[in-house]
Amino acid sequence: MTSREFKSKAKTAMAARTPNIIAAGAIFVIVWAVFSFFVDRISLSGFTTEMVERLSHYARTGDMESFINVYAARAPRPWQQAVRYAVDFLVSTVQLGLFVFIFNKLRRTGETTYANLLDGFSSFPRYLVLYILRGIIVAVLTALLVVPGIIASYSYRMAEFIMLDHPEYSPWQCLQESKRMMKGNKWRLFCLDFSFIGWRILEGFAPYVARLWTVPYINTAVIMFYESLAYPERYAEYPLYPVMPQRPQM
Repeated sequence: MTSREFKSKAKTAMAARTPNIIAAGAIFVIVWAVFSFFVDRISLSGFTTEMVERLSHYARTGDMESFINVYAARAPRPWQQAVRYAVDFLVSTVQLGLFVFIFNKLRRTGETTYANLLDGFSSFPRYLVLYILRGIIVAVLTALLVVPGIIASYSYRMAEFIMLDHPEYSPWQCLQESKRMMKGNKWRLFCLDFSFIGWRILEGFAPYVARLWTVPYINTAVIMFYESLAYPERYAEYPLYPVMPQRPQM
């Protein structure tokens, strides 16, 4: 099972009729963009164009004392940072609902509607604990050495999917099961992530426009990766994206 196969099966799933994964992803991206706009207005409100120019001037001239004083006076306050973290978590919870939508669409086991995007809130307490636990572990390992932090982030990458599949698991059990599942598979997931590098670069030029495609595409491909590990027999039944036949050589 290669990155190309995961992406091919993701495209097949995305081509299905309404309710459509691309449309659900677009709704999520719009929610993400709206929340991000207001959070940036709150946390960056003190940094006017004039203020940024002054900071740039101090940095160029090496006047670090003035730079620090001006930045400290305008830097986001603790409550502003708290709002940003809270909104980041809320957006992640909506993304959890997107995972539910994709699962329902792939497996045809539940009702697939755009209201699934709100289903993540039904797991809010468990997801909050999982979110905090994983964040602490990855942050501590990254602070010690960067590489262990990256490895940990891949080890626990399947935790949300496991939580949705196993409501009886505690957040800690989800993390441990993800770690077990990803043993020997972290490099494969890294290769899948790296195969989207071109789309990631495009996001840098047109973030929210590009994400209308990349969010559903990448998330569906990663869920295909999870399905191949957790339910290989069911994964084998997902069709590949149809390839146009090559023209015969003249």
